[in-house]
Amino acid sequence: MLWLWRRRYREQDSDRELRAHLESETAEQQEGCLSLEEARYAAQRQLGNRTLLKEEMREVWTATWFDWLHETLDMLFVFFVRRLASP
Repeated sequence: MLWLWRRRYREQDSDRELRAHLESETAEQQEGCLSLEEARYAAQRQLGNRTLLKEEMREVWTATWFDWLHETLDMLFVFFVRRLASP
C-alpha cells in the first residue's frame, strides 16, 4: 500500500510542477505583450503535451528505482561473496 501512496504523491507533485512551469511561462509570455488567453495558449505550446510529459516522468522514476535496486543487489552480492571467501 505504501507504493500506491508514493505513486499518488509523485503524481500530485508532477502536476504541481507542470502547473508551476505553465504559470511561469504564461507570465513570461504576458511580459511579451500578449493577452492572458494568448499567453496561456503560447505557454501550453511551449511546454508541450502534458500527458506525454507525465509519462516521461514516470519512466524516469521507474528507471531510477530499477537502478537503485540493481545497485543494492550488487552490493549485497559482493558483501556475501567476500564474507564467504574470508576464513
